[in-house]
Parts: sequence; structure tokens; C-alpha cells
Amino acid sequence: MYKVGDKWMSEFPPVRGIETPVEDNHSVIASTSYGGMTGGHSAMYLEYMDGDDATVLKIHLTAGLGGSEQAESTASGSSASQGVNQINIDIEEKEVNEEHRDRGTTLHYQSWIITNVQFNAFISAVEKFRTKVDAGRYSYRLAGGAVGWITTRPGKRGVNCADFIIKVLKEAGIANLGSKIINTPKRVAGG
Repeated sequence: MYKVGDKWMSEFPPVRGIETPVEDNHSVIASTSYGGMTGGHSAMYLEYMDGDDATVLKIHLTAGLGGSEQAESTASGSSASQGVNQINIDIEEKEVNEEHRDRGTTLHYQSWIITNVQFNAFISAVEKFRTKVDAGRYSYRLAGGAVGWITTRPGKRGVNCADFIIKVLKEAGIANLGSKIINTPKRVAGG
């Protein structure tokens, strides 16, 4: 978020080039990725007002390795001969930009203006997904989508960072991005 006069504006306006204020009664959520053929990694940025405080959260799924099962390489290209494809749901508070916008010009994205009801539904969907991760329901798979699902043992679901975004945005009633054979960060970022 960046400031214009006394108003906070979104770094991820749904219509590029049109300044979009973030106010008490509506927030902005963006699905983002980096450049390249697949987008590298996807994350969501949630911009909202908490009273008089402008707040930006980065919410994303990351993979970690541990345990005794054979591991798959992660999106960063690293691999290990041992380890289960663990998942972390990270929620990080990010700084706001007082004078300029930066993230929206350096990341690929698509975004939505959301109501307070959708905001609460989104937070609930993220926590529900995190609870399922903690219960062992999900395992990291680079491809995600249908390929991620069929490459895991019964009772588990293989997911990647794009699958996480698809699932929580749909469950919160914000967007139905649809799951494909393979889900990429670039696709969920509108590319």
C-alpha cells in the first residue's frame, strides 16, 4: 500500500493504472507470481485497514523437507534424497510504502476488491487449510493440480503454492480460478 494525500492506495489495483483506495469497508487481495515460464512461486498479498493502520500481509505455501520418505525437488530446484514433502503456511506482515508503489510493478498479479465478509471468509479458509496441513492431509508436489493429487498416497493430497491459492480463494467466495492438470504460479497470477 502507498499513500496519496491522506488515503492508502493498493499496490495491486484490479484495473492497472486506476488508483484503488483501501478503506475500512473493503480490502484488496492479489494473487501474485514472479516472471519466467511458470512464475516460480505464487503468494497472496492482502491489503487492509486495521483501524487507522494500513496493513499488508503476504500469505503463501512453502515446502520444507523432513522425515523419512523420498522427497521431490522443490520449486527452487533444490532436492534431497530423504525427507517428506512438508508444507508450511506462512503469514508475514510486510511494510507499507509511504511514497511509492513497488510490488504491483515488479510482480505478475490479478487482484480483487473484497468485502469485510469475504475478508473474514478468506482468513477462515487459510486457517482451515493450515489445520489440514497440520493434520497431515497435504504433501508438497511441484506440479500441483491433478498430477499432484495422483502422485500421492491414499489419504493425502499433493499440492503446490498455486493449489493453495486456488483452494482458499474459492472457499472464501472471492474467485474460482479452477484447478488444471498442472497448476502454475503464473496461471493463478493471471498469466
